[in-house]
Amino acid sequence: MSFVSTSGTVEYDVFVLAGQSNMDGRGAIKDLTGDLVSYAQPRNDLLIAYSNAGTRSKRILTDIVSLAPGFSSPPIDYWRAAGVEPFVLPAPTFGPELSFGPAFAKDLPGRRIVLLKFSEGGTSLYQDWNPQEPKSLYHAMLEFVRTRLLMLSERGHRAHLRGFLWHQGESDEARPAGEYAVNLASFVQQLRHDLTAPALPVVIAEVCENGVRQQVRAGLRQVAASVPCVGFVPSDGLMTFDNGTHLDAQSQILLGERFAEQMIRLVVTLRT
Repeated sequence: MSFVSTSGTVEYDVFVLAGQSNMDGRGAIKDLTGDLVSYAQPRNDLLIAYSNAGTRSKRILTDIVSLAPGFSSPPIDYWRAAGVEPFVLPAPTFGPELSFGPAFAKDLPGRRIVLLKFSEGGTSLYQDWNPQEPKSLYHAMLEFVRTRLLMLSERGHRAHLRGFLWHQGESDEARPAGEYAVNLASFVQQLRHDLTAPALPVVIAEVCENGVRQQVRAGLRQVAASVPCVGFVPSDGLMTFDNGTHLDAQSQILLGERFAEQMIRLVVTLRT
């Protein structure tokens, strides 16, 4: 995969997508049929760069390329079941980027969009994404984002960081009550500081309920209600294929559309 060249200077709206497995995506590409079949095709008008951080699995890192299914790094049994080579893109799975990009572009036409997706399954906020840990995913994500923004600039384009999407929390379900809200609020504050974007729109998605995630779900809602310029995506109606954790293909598409709806609301609010 290589960068899609564009002649002349282009103004790009850049969005960062980060989190654990439901952001990385476990929706099966083989299920993109019927009403979802359009998402199985590449979108040359939308761009993406992807990194699977590599703390628990083989690292995947891409240039800036056309949006298509397969920017994901599921456990090795997913690859084997699909009969494809492990850790060589495209993966047999996808995340919410497939519908977020098109939905945002449709509602705000004329925008050129780049998605910077940095995700890894099975990772916690309290430890793996902790901004206070110098070797955490947080700092690896910052490096990834800054490097890709620099790539666009060096290629003669203008890149504007417009928003941040977050889906994470399943790995924090056993932590003390109230901790997730404190950690996430601190994460958002540090993120905005480090990216020099004090009003950066942030949209966070609710994890699905499986009987033990009440404190995480409450924390997500608390941050959305108390931290300025934070949107919230509920999990209502989203379906999982493994008893309450990983979203199926149709729900991954719906999640991306909900992310877009909230991000559009925040971006439009900032501009009015």
